[in-house]
Amino acid sequence: MPQAPGIYNRVLSPDQRYTLLIPTGYNAGQPAPLILSLHYGGIVVPYYGSRLLEVLVSPALEDLGAIIVAPEAVAQGWDNAESEKQVLDLIREIKANYAIDESKTLVTGFSLGGRGAWYLAARHPDVFRAAIPISASPEEDATEVNWQVPLLVIHSVADEVVAFEPVETTVRALKEVDVQIEMIVVQDVTHYQVELFVEPLRAALPWIRKAWGE
Repeated sequence: MPQAPGIYNRVLSPDQRYTLLIPTGYNAGQPAPLILSLHYGGIVVPYYGSRLLEVLVSPALEDLGAIIVAPEAVAQGWDNAESEKQVLDLIREIKANYAIDESKTLVTGFSLGGRGAWYLAARHPDVFRAAIPISASPEEDATEVNWQVPLLVIHSVADEVVAFEPVETTVRALKEVDVQIEMIVVQDVTHYQVELFVEPLRAALPWIRKAWGE
């Protein structure tokens, strides 16, 4: 496995590809944070997750010095058992080959990937210490989950694909039952202007550090 800083396209198994970012300054003697980046929908071509990593997640969160892994979904979406297994297998692979600080892990994703962030955070509080769904609808039973992972939801009022109001309603409902959840509201950015979410995601850095106990 590569150890030098850079972005690499890798294969976990014949049908499981992923993109890996090793940050500048990575040192196997000093555990690094781990970020899981889940791509949006569309026609999945090889290493489809690399674009979201390169245009949004890495530019916004590079100050964390995290290893970022961006898998390519093997199933239709991330909120299903097949993709869930894929993600967990990949995380085990990364932890076996890199020094990871397990108290500093984050799952994030955009649109379809954001729904995956909701899904995985609900089911794996042992794996993720924070979750940031972006421009995504929560699961229908989100208010019934015993949430243990802190959540930060980023959503635009101008989203023409995933309506803002139902997402905001879910966030408010979760706050009312003392779930650790916050929301960054974006103005005048449409669903497909992915690169314009860099600044809102970068604004989440203090929240991430707090969720990680820094």
